[in-house]
Amino acid sequence: MIKTVCFDFFNTLARYEPSREDTYVSICSEFGITADAQTLSKSLPVADKFWRDENRRSDIDNRTKDDQMAFWAQYITLILKGTGTAIDIRTALAIMGRMRQFNWEFKLFDDSLEILNILNDRKVQIGLISNVGKEMEDTYRKLGIQSYLTFTVTSFEVGCDKPDPKIFRIAIEKSKVKPEEMLYIGDQYEQDILGARNVNIQGILIDRRGWNSNVTDCPVVQRLISIIDYL
Repeated sequence: MIKTVCFDFFNTLARYEPSREDTYVSICSEFGITADAQTLSKSLPVADKFWRDENRRSDIDNRTKDDQMAFWAQYITLILKGTGTAIDIRTALAIMGRMRQFNWEFKLFDDSLEILNILNDRKVQIGLISNVGKEMEDTYRKLGIQSYLTFTVTSFEVGCDKPDPKIFRIAIEKSKVKPEEMLYIGDQYEQDILGARNVNIQGILIDRRGWNSNVTDCPVVQRLISIIDYL
């Protein structure tokens, strides 16, 4: 019997508005670079992990201007690695400059509150396990999901990223249930599904845009309401 359901945050419960993937595709086209959103959906988490690791090592905002420029150039290079296009530091920084012109906000997917309400009505404990580089409680509160969450575990809090088993084990401890009594839903196969599996939590891959048709060794859903079948 499933007693606890945990969610990833980015691209599972909420997304950036406007979409980072689609925005990068548009901006890259301005520089003559061909990119597609599906490829970027794989490279963005890699680049974001690089950002979190570097920020733990030394606060990026407190670095010298030259060091900051070098960091952001490498960050953009990691994002565009899958495009097969080599870019110089000037182009990378120009792309970063264009990205900073956007006002990014988080927006819940249209099925997020629906599934949270269903789980709440069924007395299923709800948790959140996410790779983030800062405190997020104000964001959860603003989006209206804080009251549903019994516990949260973030990479900012524990000092490591998914798929490190540590972050999942802390979630198990906070949940006070057995791993076999938990479900974890996320949008990244390596980080979320394999990470959860390594500590005996069943993972469900949320694939809203149909980009993971090659995944066959775990449940794959396109809407969160479908996880009801696995409770």
